[in-house]
Amino acid sequence: MQPLFRHQPPRLPVVRSILTAACAAAMSGQCAHAQTLLPGDFEPGHPMLSKLYSYFGGVGSYSIEQSTQTCYFGQSAHALINFQHDAFFRSAGVGFGNYALTGGMLSRAADASLFSITIDASGVPAGKQLALIVTIQEDDNGDGVIDTLGDDDSWKSVPVMLLPGVHVYNIGYGAFADVDPDVGNGVRNFNTAGVLGLVVEFQSKAAFPGGMIETPVNLYLDHLGLFANPQTIPAACPADVDGTGGVTVDDLFMFLEDWFAYFGLPAAPAGAIGDFDQSGAVGVADLFDYLDAWFMPCP
Repeated sequence: MQPLFRHQPPRLPVVRSILTAACAAAMSGQCAHAQTLLPGDFEPGHPMLSKLYSYFGGVGSYSIEQSTQTCYFGQSAHALINFQHDAFFRSAGVGFGNYALTGGMLSRAADASLFSITIDASGVPAGKQLALIVTIQEDDNGDGVIDTLGDDDSWKSVPVMLLPGVHVYNIGYGAFADVDPDVGNGVRNFNTAGVLGLVVEFQSKAAFPGGMIETPVNLYLDHLGLFANPQTIPAACPADVDGTGGVTVDDLFMFLEDWFAYFGLPAAPAGAIGDFDQSGAVGVADLFDYLDAWFMPCP
């Protein structure tokens, strides 16, 4: 088959027509780009993580915003933590996330088995260490509200020390411990709970090698969510699904064909082209993430 538009890219209205038809045929009222949070890829129009908390005097201020810097693919979330000297406490940290992820904000494969996040920790001072701690909360009793002091579980991961540079951190469900075994049902219902809470915490401690961090740290976060398979940094040109070495409308049609084949099913087979974010299931997020990649120039 001769590739279409090999030398002349299709006009934007043509692509828009394809997407409109794809959304209309696959679902009703679910194509709002900003509804997707898990997986979270922080492309334009995607929601940002919220500032949740900081603790003790070792944090002067902190913020999070969208950044054009590439971490996993495309854009990322820039987290700035202004660590400072604290004469009293031996630990300091901040938490980003969302305490009420529901409905269209959640995209999970039925067989998801791990949490993954990509982090560029080049901004951590040399000789110091910063820990990543992830907390997932569940609405176990199905009342639509997460109450971790009453009926719902809160699960916290083991601390993971960030490595210099860009790395993908895959944390299996088994690494999450029940914060309070006397609360909730004691079952990791990450894949089935109608409401989830997610907290991504970064912690500095005097007990870590190099001691407390007392200077500002810039982190870049990307591609966080619950996945069936361990995540990896994508190829330099991920929209080139037909492997020709460039991106054309052929790639778009190949992706859409696979996307329609598996959209809405509980799980997609490993390596499915339509499962662009590698979550283990094909959803609206895959469509928009692929488009972000398709419109970007390849090296």
